[in-house]
Amino acid sequence: MITGKAALILAGLLSCLLVIGQGDKDIPAKYRINFTKDPREKDGLYIPKNLPDALVEMDKMLTSEFKKEFQASKESKLSSYHFSLGMWMRNNWGLWAGSRLYKSLAQEGLSHPDDMSGVLLKEYWLKLNKKPSQLKQQVSFYKRYWQVTMHPRDAKCPKDGTLISFKSSRSGTDKDGMPTEWHRGLCEKGHTWFWDFDHGFSEKKPN
Repeated sequence: MITGKAALILAGLLSCLLVIGQGDKDIPAKYRINFTKDPREKDGLYIPKNLPDALVEMDKMLTSEFKKEFQASKESKLSSYHFSLGMWMRNNWGLWAGSRLYKSLAQEGLSHPDDMSGVLLKEYWLKLNKKPSQLKQQVSFYKRYWQVTMHPRDAKCPKDGTLISFKSSRSGTDKDGMPTEWHRGLCEKGHTWFWDFDHGFSEKKPN
């Protein structure tokens, strides 16, 4: 029996078959995608209108065997599908190209295709497991992520006004599971500064 990390790697590799050559007879039937065709689209593939429509389409296009595997996955391991089913959706549902699905998810508050596919995976997993939607929580998480991870550009030293070059950062989560991150920078005159989204610059290293 394959367990632990090896099992996750195998699941990812097998799931990648969803992305590569769907019509190939050598691909196990479990991992084939039977997507809806739409001659109006450039690639002849139906692109969902919004999140609810995407969940319906996933129900249609994924095999029952794969859905059982996905449903049984641990919530904390859903990221293992990021480069398989998640990548298929990003590439084929136009999340990199501003499709109608992209625009609908952007209206919900999401900004990056990686985050969008993550939400689609999570919401479908919740649906399969008969759990309520967590869309609002996920949108809040990703908004917070981009706030805390992006340090200010062209930041100037509070002491001497010279430019600060950021050298490193450290990320984590707070008591509510929301992302946190501080960034360490060095100004042109050698002063070390620490910056985070909530507190700005400080000479004291955050806890």
